[in-house]
Amino acid sequence: MTIQDYDEGLAIVEVNTDYWKLENGFTGAMNIPHDQMAERYDEIPSGVPVILHCGAGVVSVPAYETLMEKRKDIPQLSYIAGHPPVDEFNKWLEDHEK
Repeated sequence: MTIQDYDEGLAIVEVNTDYWKLENGFTGAMNIPHDQMAERYDEIPSGVPVILHCGAGVVSVPAYETLMEKRKDIPQLSYIAGHPPVDEFNKWLEDHEK
């Protein structure tokens, strides 16, 4: 992925509930808790790749399954299995914005 890809449309969605929400998440990420995805899936932009994540890769799976069913317009849908590389991504983004 390049900085241009991120600027042109990549939706990163944290699917943790408020209780488990990461203190320092991905810069620019949305938050739609996995247990609200079936009601709020239309908040995700259409026509762009989407990456789902949580803190350990557990609850991103049911959110992924919901979006696979309800959002056929998402060209690339994936989730991070395991701990998301938040700090590394934010540093990369900061370094490339200068």
